[in-house]
Amino acid sequence: MFFRIFGTMAGAFLSAALLSATAAPVAAEPLPRLEDIGSPQERAAHARLFALVTAGTEARSEPLPELDRILQQTPEPTALRGLIQFYRAGALFDRDRATEARDAVEESVRLLPRYSGPLILAAMIEAYYDRPSPGADYLLRAAAIDPAAVRDVDDFDLGNLVSRLRARHDEPRLNLLAARLFEIGWRGGDLELRSGLARDLIRARVRAGDIEGARALLPNLTLPSQARDLLTEKAYQSVWPEIETWAGPQQSRQWQTYLTETRARWEASRDPRLAVSFAHALAAANHNATLARELLPVLMGRLDRERDYHLLWTVAPVAGALARLGRWDEADALFVHTLAVWPLGSDANALNLAANRARLLLYRGRAAEALAAIDAVIADAGRWPGHVSPTPLAAMHFVRACALHRLGPDSATLSSVALAANTGSVPTAVETYLCLERPEAARTVLLDALAREELRGAVADFLQPEDRTPLPGELGGLLDARRAALRGDPVLLEAAAPHVRILPYSGRAGAPAETTGP
Repeated sequence: MFFRIFGTMAGAFLSAALLSATAAPVAAEPLPRLEDIGSPQERAAHARLFALVTAGTEARSEPLPELDRILQQTPEPTALRGLIQFYRAGALFDRDRATEARDAVEESVRLLPRYSGPLILAAMIEAYYDRPSPGADYLLRAAAIDPAAVRDVDDFDLGNLVSRLRARHDEPRLNLLAARLFEIGWRGGDLELRSGLARDLIRARVRAGDIEGARALLPNLTLPSQARDLLTEKAYQSVWPEIETWAGPQQSRQWQTYLTETRARWEASRDPRLAVSFAHALAAANHNATLARELLPVLMGRLDRERDYHLLWTVAPVAGALARLGRWDEADALFVHTLAVWPLGSDANALNLAANRARLLLYRGRAAEALAAIDAVIADAGRWPGHVSPTPLAAMHFVRACALHRLGPDSATLSSVALAANTGSVPTAVETYLCLERPEAARTVLLDALAREELRGAVADFLQPEDRTPLPGELGGLLDARRAALRGDPVLLEAAAPHVRILPYSGRAGAPAETTGP
């Protein structure tokens, strides 16, 4: 995981570390340079590290024993030991040895206090083991001493940290991190990540009374859905006129820019990471035929487990598009094909594929198959402690509870109902209760969320006009009707009125019409 997630970070860091003593001075380095390591013996050990961690995949397939041997030969608390522990932490992280990885990177942070590399690695390790708050603290420390290195943190890793902070409702750290990233000139390549952080920071600045500061961030607000988040909560009405001017009527200007930019980025390089944003944009616009036409051939081709890793995150939106087009068999074939590349049990993120396949089986009307599939997913999720945050775990238990209810014996759903409804995900809790034909419980979830500032946005989103075509089939139709009924509940509407603005148009009303093609 370390070498895949961080890409060439190891080589880049050590290349900088091995600069000669005559190299031009730099303001900061992620790791020590060769001349910063003391004795000739230490420099020789440093060179061994370079050879070890920059070798090809086969040569470095088992770096940990050699790293352990070098560590035993370096008992003193030196910069070299800190560097060894940095790479040991990465190797331990690769093997999912969480406690040892954390211990190693903590020692590396202590022994290399002037360097950002250990702090960035510590931030990523903490995030992937679902400890986003200390992870954010590490990244904030790194940004203070080496802004350039933090500006280059991979979007996937930063997005993981940010999404887990949101799931934990740690707004103070999320806002500190967003502010610091924009302050140091971070741009990122992921439009969704940048736009989401801008939305979070706009919220924080409006609440703090800094309206001009909030308005200054509007050019970073790329996604229509994230601008809409602000337009539907009355707490942010001080910036509504500027957002509406920026986004255009029914956000049509913003929609056009979003779809055009994500397509241009993907077509320019065919980088799997950019395919994710492109897929999400098309799915949000309900351009299902385009999504299937553009990305299904890519996904059904020969995929490389490492090179194409980020394509894993496009499978669910493409499969959902196929289902909405009535092409259920192709959707299932897509999951079968990609699960052969990333099989359940081989990677924590393979859970995304298997869980979404189970969800589509449920909506297709195959509740027994969905139940068997999601039980396998939930069992495998237990093998990845910390990797699975509360929100996706709740979504897994929604599938299980709903499938069991569709099959009959409700008593068997109790544990999954509890896990689906009590892990902080308002949309999943509401959907679970609606599937179980318990609209009063769903309303209670929404009413309780209104009492918490950090959850009101979920209520505002729920009350807006439906903006996606429901999945075909009996269950999709039933849930769509039950959501519509709950949106009209007078008790809920009265409670929401002081906080929520219900827009007269759906979230995708301003999206351009889908163009037909071959």
